[in-house]
Amino acid sequence: MLAKIYDHAKNVYIYGFRMLTLGWTDGNTFLPVNHILLSSLSKCQVNGSKPIDHRNNGYKRRRLVLMKGTDAMIELIKEAKKAMIPADYVLFDSGFASTKTLIAVQKLGYEVIAMIKRF
Repeated sequence: MLAKIYDHAKNVYIYGFRMLTLGWTDGNTFLPVNHILLSSLSKCQVNGSKPIDHRNNGYKRRRLVLMKGTDAMIELIKEAKKAMIPADYVLFDSGFASTKTLIAVQKLGYEVIAMIKRF
């Protein structure tokens, strides 16, 4: 499921994954709580994905790899809530700040702090 992705720091395309990390902070420290590796759609994948048994954790992880970043973010927040990690707010970048995402986070019971995209 390796894919061709754009490295914004070096302005080149490389083969790899994008990593989305959910963390908890008190303002001074940052603790990573969970992460998801994200790939691209099949047109950018190097070898594509092979069939795998749907009953194991590998299948669940591969399903998450192909999600859009905004949907993967909601899944990470749901898992953190299920694990009872205390939080009042969710903070994220403008790349995730869409109306759909804001509503989904608020339905989970959290307030949102985000920079809004300019339309």
